[in-house]
Amino acid sequence: MPGRKSILDGVGWVPVEFTPGYSSGYNPNNTATAQNTTTTTPTTTTALTTTDQGATKTTTQSGAVSKGADNTTTSAVATAQSKDSTLFLYLIIPAILILLLLFGLLVRKIRLWLIQHSLRIENPIPSVKNAHHLALRYLAAAGFVPDEQNTDLQNAQALAARFFAETGTDISAEMKQITQLALQAELSATAPQAEDARMACNALKIIADAVYQSLSRTGKWIAKYIYALYE
Repeated sequence: MPGRKSILDGVGWVPVEFTPGYSSGYNPNNTATAQNTTTTTPTTTTALTTTDQGATKTTTQSGAVSKGADNTTTSAVATAQSKDSTLFLYLIIPAILILLLLFGLLVRKIRLWLIQHSLRIENPIPSVKNAHHLALRYLAAAGFVPDEQNTDLQNAQALAARFFAETGTDISAEMKQITQLALQAELSATAPQAEDARMACNALKIIADAVYQSLSRTGKWIAKYIYALYE
């Protein structure tokens, strides 16, 4: 750079060399090493920042993938549970109901068989007693219950009277006959014979038919399938 001159009082013209400015990042007060360090420092910082951001981004993406996998697993479990519930509703419950129905029908058949077996005329004494007992059961199914304070004959007359008053059907002769035969089998020294057992069973059939005709549709269903009194 060419020199310049400056005039000073008492001296005259003196050549002067000015210090260069700090253009383009040049600082004459720093050494070359310091200048290089200052220049590269932002680059190092930028690299570190970029690396940290990359790590953060990677971590965030990994977390998103993990969360997505958990959601998929939960959805699969919910779907499996829904299928199990549907299977239980449409297969297992109907199967249980069918088994219960079959069991109830089997029990009903057994009870009907026991009734028929208890009325066999080959055994007159138990046949007559069971016929009287069943006659009371038929009437009870229609709502006619004997009074425990009355004797058997008194109940037979009272039940027949009430039945006639409400249904218009007279069963007083059959109730008297079947009760007398039962008392004979229970108390008399003369045991009932096969003919007596046959008469008791005939009287029972008349009473059973009369009761069945007096029942409502629901009452008939109950008498058949709950009480197992009719085929």
